[in-house]
Amino acid sequence: MAGFLGSDHHELMMDPATVAGDLDRILDGLDAPLADPTTIPTWYMSQLARERVTVALSGEGADEIFGGYARQRYDVGIDRLGAAGRRLLPTVLRMAGRRPSDRLERRLRMTPRLERQLDWGRIFSADEIDDMAAAPLVSEEAMLRPYSELAARWLEYAVSDPVNGRLATDRETFLPGDLLPKVDRMSMAHSLEVRVPYLDNQVVDLVLPLPGSFKQSLRRDKILLRKAAEEDLPPSAAAREKRGFEVPIGAWLRGPLRPALLDRL
Repeated sequence: MAGFLGSDHHELMMDPATVAGDLDRILDGLDAPLADPTTIPTWYMSQLARERVTVALSGEGADEIFGGYARQRYDVGIDRLGAAGRRLLPTVLRMAGRRPSDRLERRLRMTPRLERQLDWGRIFSADEIDDMAAAPLVSEEAMLRPYSELAARWLEYAVSDPVNGRLATDRETFLPGDLLPKVDRMSMAHSLEVRVPYLDNQVVDLVLPLPGSFKQSLRRDKILLRKAAEEDLPPSAAAREKRGFEVPIGAWLRGPLRPALLDRL
């Protein structure tokens, strides 16, 4: 893409020692707890961008508008397996030398699509959440309200258009509760203004009413967006597999970042 656009791309390498040294500044920039490890690369990327520009564009919103998350397609696949297929899949995976995760096995046992949809975005199982909600100092209403709101939104689309139902739940929970605050706080920590063109009113008003089949299928994500990109970008770019903005946070917290983590806890 750099050659096609004639642009000069900059690579930024992160290492846990540098992150440990900057951790207090990153946490100060967050202002409030946010359980998303991609705050770390977003902070560094904003720092690098601010050395050259004062305004930047972000791709936030594309996945929630056009259908970009693999977990949504996985749910379609689990549906198509049927009850017998869901029971057999863990055995088949083990025979192929692959151990299914506890989370996958849990989701395969979930029959209602709503239950699986609720489970994709949470760390704790339903039983664990019930146990925490029963603790004396925990508000059960505060623990369970987000799930009831998500369920209500999903059920509006459950029969007519499940794809759009999944996208709607992400737009009303994950996008405003995680993605947008993360980018806003990490960029403003460096006085960088970030704009989100995919959430422009005209784009949203055009795409939202379209059928879910225009956006996502079992095998393809962001169908409409990729089709539009084919007119202006090389085929390899338009068809490029989605890559998450991830860091090896598990390995870091178990290893080089563990002292810094325990220090702050």
